[in-house]
Amino acid sequence: MSCAQNGCDTITLAAGAAQVATAVGSASFACHCPRCGGFTTKDGQCHNPMCHAVRAGREVYDPGRMIGRQYRKREDEAGNLFDGQTYEVGGRAYTVNASSADPADFSIARMDGLAPSPQRGQVRAGRFFERAADVLRNGNVAKAPDGTVEVYDHDGNLVSAYEPNRRATADRSSNARGSTEQFAALMAYAAYYDRSEHGGLGSAFRQDLIDFMRGQGSALRAADGFYLLLKEGGFMDIGIRMGGTLKTLKCPTCGAQIGKAGCRKRECHNVTVAQSEPISFRSAQNSNFDKHIH
Repeated sequence: MSCAQNGCDTITLAAGAAQVATAVGSASFACHCPRCGGFTTKDGQCHNPMCHAVRAGREVYDPGRMIGRQYRKREDEAGNLFDGQTYEVGGRAYTVNASSADPADFSIARMDGLAPSPQRGQVRAGRFFERAADVLRNGNVAKAPDGTVEVYDHDGNLVSAYEPNRRATADRSSNARGSTEQFAALMAYAAYYDRSEHGGLGSAFRQDLIDFMRGQGSALRAADGFYLLLKEGGFMDIGIRMGGTLKTLKCPTCGAQIGKAGCRKRECHNVTVAQSEPISFRSAQNSNFDKHIH
C-alpha cells in the first residue's frame, strides 16, 4: 500500500500493518500525523498513544499546593522574594500579598453566600492567578477534538494546554512547575468546559472571569473566585501533573505555533490538525464567548 497524500509517494506499508491501523481507527488512512510522522485515519486522528501535545511532568499539584504557589511561596526560581513584587493587570497595579477590603474585589460566590466572607474582610493579591486571568483576557481558548484545552496568545501562538484525559498541564516555555500560563489553562477548563458546578462555585468563578474579561470586574476578583473553587469547591481535588512539556506545530500558512486545535488566525482558520468535528473556542473580544470554526 503506497501513500499518495501530501505528495508522499515513497512510503509503502505492508497490508497487514494497514489492516491493524485501520481496525484501530475504524477508518481508512488519510495522511501523515504532523507530530510523529505516522499515518492518521480519515478523521484526521493519530492513534499513536505516544503522540500527545502535552507530555506530563513529574510535579503533582493538589488544590493545597496550587494555593500555596499562589500565596505562600516565598521565592521565585531565581531566589527573588515574591512579597512586595508588583505587576500590572488590566491597567491596575498589584503588589504580591497586598490586601484589599473592597467588596468589588471579592468573588460573587462570597457576595451570594456560596462561600464565607474573607478573613479579616480582606482578599490578598497573589503571584499567578491574576496574571493567568489576564492571559485569557488577551488571547483565546480552543478545545481540540480530543478534549485538550489550549490557550493561545493574541498573535495566535499556543501558550499552554491542559489535557483532561492525562490530567496534565504544560506551557510553551517549558516551566518545570505550575506557571501563570498553566494556571490559565486550568482556569479556561474550569470556566468553559468543566461540567461540575462544584456547589455553585464553578458558575461563580465563570462569572468572575467573564466580568473581568469584559472590563466589568477586577483580576483580583477572578483570582479570588478561582481560589474558592480550589479550596471550597474541590476543583482538581485528586491532583494533576503540572510542569510538563508542550509540543507545538508550525502553521503551514502563517507560521504560528499551534496545537491540536489548529490555527486560530482568521486568515487561515481552516488549517487544523484534525477536522473531524467543529472546533469551539472562546475569545475575550466576543460578547458571548462562543464561536465555532468549520
